[in-house]
Amino acid sequence: CHKPDVAHQRNHQADARGKSGLAPALVGSHWNALKNPPDNYILQVLVTGLVGKISVNGEVFNGAMPAFKHLASDELAAVSNYVLGLNKGVAPVLALSATDVQAARDKNWKQAQVRALRQSLVKE
Repeated sequence: CHKPDVAHQRNHQADARGKSGLAPALVGSHWNALKNPPDNYILQVLVTGLVGKISVNGEVFNGAMPAFKHLASDELAAVSNYVLGLNKGVAPVLALSATDVQAARDKNWKQAQVRALRQSLVKE
């Protein structure tokens, strides 16, 4: 299991509850809509990044999540599974693999497409 690094703990906090005005929670009921295929939202965010306004648990964030495409596919799968595992009590999650990460990379999405996917999954 990939453990969060110092930046994750500073931004999303060690308990993954987020930091008001800076980084949204990585836990909560919004993951019911974001957790599974067909497009694996979390993988698209990790390989593409996400910039602009989003709403999480009633709070609006306007920031930037950088892409982590420099990480190996197995590392991105481990990060994804760690985050999804934080929410296993909220809803069942499917384990993602390096193959799933490569499929996300192969889509070569732009941030606007990631934003559109989020908006189709979570009504903000």
